[in-house]
Amino acid sequence: MKPTIESVSFDNNRFTIIGDSFGNSQFSSYSLVKINSIVHDSSSFSDYLDNRIIVNPLINTNYSKSIQFDLSIANVTTLTPFNFDLRPSINSISVLNSYSGGEITISGFRLNCKRDDNSTSNVEISIGNKPCSMPENLIENEFTSIKCLLPSGSENDENLSINITIDSIQNDQSQIKFSYHLPTISNYQHQIENDSLILIGNNFDDSLQSIHKTNISFNGKSISLSTLNNDNNNSKKLILSLSEIFQMKLMNGGIQVHTPFNKSSNSIEIKFKPSIQEIKGNINKNGGEITIIGRYLNFKRFNEQPTSMRIVNHLNSTICNNINQIDNNNNNNNNILTCNHSPTKSLNQNQLMIIIDDQQSNNDINVQFQPPIIHSVVSQSESTLIIIGENFGEDQSLIQIKLDESLLESKQYTINNMSFEYLQIEVENLSGDAQTMTLIINNQTSNSKPITMGNDDTKKGSSIGMIIGIVLGAVCLGTIISVAIVFKKREDQRLKNELNSENEMEIKLDVEKVLPQKKPETIVEKSIVINKDPQRTETKTDILEHPDEENEVSKSQVAICKGMEGNKITGNIQLDNQPSLTGLNPVVTGKYSDSCMNENPIKK
Repeated sequence: MKPTIESVSFDNNRFTIIGDSFGNSQFSSYSLVKINSIVHDSSSFSDYLDNRIIVNPLINTNYSKSIQFDLSIANVTTLTPFNFDLRPSINSISVLNSYSGGEITISGFRLNCKRDDNSTSNVEISIGNKPCSMPENLIENEFTSIKCLLPSGSENDENLSINITIDSIQNDQSQIKFSYHLPTISNYQHQIENDSLILIGNNFDDSLQSIHKTNISFNGKSISLSTLNNDNNNSKKLILSLSEIFQMKLMNGGIQVHTPFNKSSNSIEIKFKPSIQEIKGNINKNGGEITIIGRYLNFKRFNEQPTSMRIVNHLNSTICNNINQIDNNNNNNNNILTCNHSPTKSLNQNQLMIIIDDQQSNNDINVQFQPPIIHSVVSQSESTLIIIGENFGEDQSLIQIKLDESLLESKQYTINNMSFEYLQIEVENLSGDAQTMTLIINNQTSNSKPITMGNDDTKKGSSIGMIIGIVLGAVCLGTIISVAIVFKKREDQRLKNELNSENEMEIKLDVEKVLPQKKPETIVEKSIVINKDPQRTETKTDILEHPDEENEVSKSQVAICKGMEGNKITGNIQLDNQPSLTGLNPVVTGKYSDSCMNENPIKK
């Protein structure tokens, strides 16, 4: 049987031939397709079936023209050629902003004003029943656009069909229509300061340059603009007061402008700019839950699709997670969010922003850091103070110090060591009369705490000794010397007797844990036996078990040094990697004191 061609179509720069009796794929090597007498063999076939052949053409398909197809299979040829028209195609048409007519541009394919032999094409364009004269390609030899001059029209001239004929070949049917003075939206601005939406475009008015009959449809709701100011009646800008016009919850969605005689603009997606008005709650170095109050903080768009939401810091890094929205029935567009702020080391750089559907909020509100808290202040020497507490930060420039009611100048003290829970400072000319300390960190004032002495017993003994010395000196210096000699002999004998007794003694250790915003509490009591030989200095190491903040059991190493000094044993306690634990002097049953440890408490 002779092959027959029933239809030809053109798409993606390929011809699809539908017919019968083409043979199976084995016949492709014996088949030829002629397109306008140009032979295409199997090397041009992208598909070959008994009823379909897809051909990659060797001819120029940028022109509107008639094409003749011939098919030969194993020297058996179709009875008659098949004629196919490559037609003009319309994709879009420009807007005419005046009823008085003017130049319009049509975009598409095969809109050629010349033929492939370089001769001039016969081009006819009509809009409705109005001829569009002087057709011309915008760019020579590029046939994707063509312009022409359209005469004047009226408000009733809308949704007009577009017809293009090139060398007697008419365009494919198109859904693209033309209307005089058709409204278009090109851009928008959301001004959060006065809660208004500005639409920018063309032809928002009617033929009388009035917007009184213009409507807006947003998220399915139609609003009349009869009461709005049209920005000097230039028909290119509409200002919408969101709080006055839209008495509903506003979500991101599409908006259109409708002018009289059913003329509708393109639809453009509105994305509201989120606004942060207030942040409640405060954080510490571990973060914390905060509440954000603002406007247009929506989890969903109008079409119920979720918005993309991020809460970021000034470095654009996500800083808040587990975001939840709280219903606010009092105001549709005021929203309340809660989230968990991530840990941070900054006391004064905690601005955050909300980004919803690529729209960024203001960034001028800081998350409040918790104020400093002092748990203890210990004087370790004539100039050294140790402060234990919380929320000190790591930036020395943010710290101010008050002794009693006096604010120290920065030159009066030096910060030797600093962490969130620990301060070691040297104060110039530290007066023994100072009773309390207060910290001001990042303009937040701590509680006041009395200053305690690190070695009160020694100081008391020294003071008493001075008084006694003065009194006895007034009586008789010789008597004092005699009594001292006798006392020394008796003390030496007593020490000798002590050394001959049992050579060990028990020390009870109290370790104190400082919990945030709570009073110190004893978390462990343990006894350690050490050698009480007053002539030896030794370090005793043991392991203490204690619960941490999550009530789990962890271990710390305890080191005790002892030697002969004074009349009792004391020891310093080192808790490895536990900056929140503070060692206290142990309560002992012996009479010899430690002299081998550093005077300063051991810290992280």
